[in-house]
Amino acid sequence: MPTCRLSPEMEAKIMATPGVTVNGQPATKAKRTKKPKTLVQSGVGYGGGVLVIMVAVDTVSEINHRQWQARNRRTGQSWMAVRRAVGPYLDMLARFSRLYHDGNRLQVTFTRLGRLADLSNTASAVKGVEDAVAYLLGADDGDERWVPRFEREKSVECGVRVEIEVMHAKV
Repeated sequence: MPTCRLSPEMEAKIMATPGVTVNGQPATKAKRTKKPKTLVQSGVGYGGGVLVIMVAVDTVSEINHRQWQARNRRTGQSWMAVRRAVGPYLDMLARFSRLYHDGNRLQVTFTRLGRLADLSNTASAVKGVEDAVAYLLGADDGDERWVPRFEREKSVECGVRVEIEVMHAKV
């Protein structure tokens, strides 16, 4: 029985037709286009004894992404975003650094803004931001004076809100 061979152009046209399947699988997978993310406006504010830092960075759960090169790249982006947000306002951060080094406890709340994800994944998603903030304060994020809290908030904009508060109870 003679077989008919299609031209490559005709075969591509047929395969691109919606509904065409090959061996029970869709011939083409529709490419999902990612919507561009709107990042929060970076900045630092102070009010009521709490320093608020808005970090414009897109975060993902590091628990679900195991490729170390991509994780390193995202961590570097987090450090750069913190540096851009805090750099011009280091004098505001210096007060909290002095209080930490005098023995006071700092409660640092990291709120991931954007699409809601598992609360258990929030800590890994903002770890790069936490490390960068601790570094700028000269703090050890494993010290008992460093009290991190991780929260999430549904928002159209993506980023991380960091709130630093002195607990004044010396350890």
